[in-house]
Parts: sequence; structure tokens; C-alpha cells
Amino acid sequence: MHMNIPPEKNDMGLFLIVTQLTNIKQKKESQALNEYKKNVSKTTEEKRIKLYRSLAARTKVMRDKTFLEKLAEEVPEKNVVEDTCNWTTLKHNFLLRPYNYSKVKGKLKLRKARKGERFHTEDDEYKMSGKEIVLSDEQKILSVVPVFDSPETKVGPETEELVLIGYGLDGISKSEARAAMEETINILKTACNARKKSTIFLE
Repeated sequence: MHMNIPPEKNDMGLFLIVTQLTNIKQKKESQALNEYKKNVSKTTEEKRIKLYRSLAARTKVMRDKTFLEKLAEEVPEKNVVEDTCNWTTLKHNFLLRPYNYSKVKGKLKLRKARKGERFHTEDDEYKMSGKEIVLSDEQKILSVVPVFDSPETKVGPETEELVLIGYGLDGISKSEARAAMEETINILKTACNARKKSTIFLE
């Protein structure tokens, strides 16, 4: 797994925790996830919401609510991988997103968007101002942090390899980020027979 984090990311106070998982075998539902959900409160920490909204404001992505705000209102049911990441995000108030690694082309890169660059969500098109922070590969944008993900790299029932990315900000410790990631990995090991290939911090 190759990633490129440019120096300007430090201006945003942003760090990433990145894990690659293989051997994913999803079922329609997971008892391990169902048990986990029972102990998760939908009450989010206001200070965490403010951190992610502050990033959205600084990077001019204020057109929609952040992932964390959306999950506090409703946790959608999609598949075991997506659902696990949503529930651990909600529990830890730490943004963690899964991407279908087989759809990633070349190196992953965290960068500033180019002015006029276009990003397609599932039902809309977004034109970049040039201030947004995006996660991209060598061909396309995977995510506009911390609001939108691309439908091109979303996880489906046939996904066999994942890259999980946690987006940390000033005010969130590495130990908190690692705890959220490890809990997610442990659920996916039980629920999907996942195998961890690597975990790295990028800052």
C-alpha cells in the first residue's frame, strides 16, 4: 500500500491511520456487530463534531453535514463492513472510512483539490473551490474530507480487500485513533474473517 502525504497537510492539523485488510468474506449480518451495536450510544461529543465541522469550514466543504453528524441522526444499514465502520465511528467519535482496495489505482494521496476539479457523489456533482482536502488515487478522488465519499470505491458485498482510513485532527490523540481502528479490525476479523496486512500512521 503506497501513500503520499504532502507537507501542506500539516497546515490542516490532520493525521491519518491507515489499515489494509484482506480475505474479506461478508455475510448478510453479523452477530458480533449486532452485539456491539447494543452498547453504542448515538450521543456524539459536541467538541468532536466541532472539530470536523471546523475542518469542513476551513476547507470550504460546508454544503452538507459531516459524516459524524449524519451518523448521529441515522446509521444506515448497507453491509457488514460499512456498518461496522459507521458504528465504531459513532462510538469513538472518530471518522473512519472503508474503501474497496481493488478499485484504487496506484498510490493514494492526501492533497488539496484543484480549482474547478469535479467530484461525483451518488446523486450529485461537486465543483471544487481549490481549498478542499481530498483523498485521491492516481486517477480519481476517493473522498472529500470530512463529508463525501466516491461511489466508485464504495464497499459492496463482493469486496475482498479493504483500506480503512481514520481521519484524525488536533484534539484527537493517536491512542484514541488506534483504539477505534483496532476495535473495527477485531469486529471485521470475527464477522468477515478479515486478515490485517498492515497499519500505519501518517502525519
